[in-house]
Amino acid sequence: MHSIRKLKSKKIEGKMIKARRMSRVEKRKGETKWIM
Repeated sequence: MHSIRKLKSKKIEGKMIKARRMSRVEKRKGETKWIM
């Protein structure tokens, strides 16, 4: 159960990093979009 929680948090962390990267790309275009 603990390992599952760790895996989930890692997955969420990856999503956040991806979203941050995407939002940075969108900001360059002149709009802020959060793609999760």
